[in-house]
Amino acid sequence: MSSRLDDLQNEMGTLLAGLDEATMQRHPGRRADAWSIQQIAEHLLRTYDATLSLFEERLLKGRCTKAKPSLQQRLGQLMITRLGYFPRGRKSPEFACPPATLTPESGYQVFARMTARLQALKTIFQEAENAWGQQRCVSHIAMGPMSVEQWARFHQVHGQHHAKQMAAIRTELGL
Repeated sequence: MSSRLDDLQNEMGTLLAGLDEATMQRHPGRRADAWSIQQIAEHLLRTYDATLSLFEERLLKGRCTKAKPSLQQRLGQLMITRLGYFPRGRKSPEFACPPATLTPESGYQVFARMTARLQALKTIFQEAENAWGQQRCVSHIAMGPMSVEQWARFHQVHGQHHAKQMAAIRTELGL
């Protein structure tokens, strides 16, 4: 579980390394309607924060969710957490969308925040795993109840999906 988040952290570190504030604000193809590198990173940070909140709430309750995944949720879990495929074109939930404008930060600054959040995820995932093992313990907004390992894999695959977008912008800029 921890290695999945370590791999994600390393990939993000590589993608954000050396990017100044102006570069972080660049949108693909100069399309203002598409997220910039910083907005993509902010989206990921917001999903980490949401996951942390869900796990904190569940740990405070002291028990796993009683929800059972639907067939559609099981298929989503299979596609993402087993096959490693993140579907394109899905609209992000409102809470995870970055604002249109952000205070510009360098890649280093954003990566420092990302590192702190990923470390917090590793810590809370370990706490939940110690409490409940590999049971489905916390529900995802779209994929229903998942185990700690499934949550870690979700964040890895989701991060890789967005890493491709960041890499495409870097390539477009000749970086």
